[in-house]
Amino acid sequence: MKEQLEKWGHIVYASAESGQLFTVLLIAYLIMIAVERMLYIWLRPNQYNNKDGLYSMGVSTITAIAEAIIFGALYIAIYLFVYENFRLFTMPNVWWAWVAIFLLHDFAYYVDHYISHRVGFFWAFHHVHHSSNEINITTAARGFFLGQLAQPAYLLLPLLGVDLIQLAIVATLKNVWGIFNHTRLVTKMGWLERFLCTPSVHRVHHGTQRKYIDKNYGQVLSLWDKLFGTFQEEEEEPRYGLVTPLKTYNPFKAHVAGVSGLYQKMRLAPTFTDKLKYLYKPPGWDHITQRELGKHRPSADDVKT
Repeated sequence: MKEQLEKWGHIVYASAESGQLFTVLLIAYLIMIAVERMLYIWLRPNQYNNKDGLYSMGVSTITAIAEAIIFGALYIAIYLFVYENFRLFTMPNVWWAWVAIFLLHDFAYYVDHYISHRVGFFWAFHHVHHSSNEINITTAARGFFLGQLAQPAYLLLPLLGVDLIQLAIVATLKNVWGIFNHTRLVTKMGWLERFLCTPSVHRVHHGTQRKYIDKNYGQVLSLWDKLFGTFQEEEEEPRYGLVTPLKTYNPFKAHVAGVSGLYQKMRLAPTFTDKLKYLYKPPGWDHITQRELGKHRPSADDVKT
């Protein structure tokens, strides 16, 4: 009985700490939006799309509410269940463990991000993040309301003994860097470009030019992209968004556009096998040709106007 009470006490404490860190991250996000907006007024007047910024914040609000009420709690429950019942060992509170947790989290982020671009089912969720034709701090939190449940690689962390509080601390710090990476006000960051995912590196990820598509999946370290051949340096200014732009400022339409697109492709597929393939094949796969056409966002260089 005592062990059960201690276990539930730890779960409640870990959940509360995670909630507090989410609040810290939200405040940091809003402050960064305000600072960037003021810098645009000073450095690049009339170059900030206020309508798109409000649109992105609308999408983010839908996600935040859904996660706070339902899906965030469900993700925490799944995480704690794996940690309490299946962990192989326990990460101690020492410096080398925190370095290991950071590396594990950064690698898991890379894997999940790669999957979200290369698997049709997961792209349907991630689609909303790329649906803006702009990139700024507001774009960073554009996510699907089920997004937290579409991160299979993160379940390696509780399996390897990463406590929920340890996860929340590392994720919060890394997410602040990830938010910063969505600005256009920072060009290059000197020697940091060699090993970090800087704003320049991440802008490539949002580009629609052929050489930019499906590149630079990392959040903090560019190590994984360079190791697995998905790194691309920023050369000319990227064209942001989707090659076929999503022409709406309705956050609800943007939220469901990816899922709706996947449903339409599955509906038109003549056989059950082809319908199923749309779930696990790359988003650019086509049931007529049975091959991937220009990946999920065919190059704007190939689009005839």
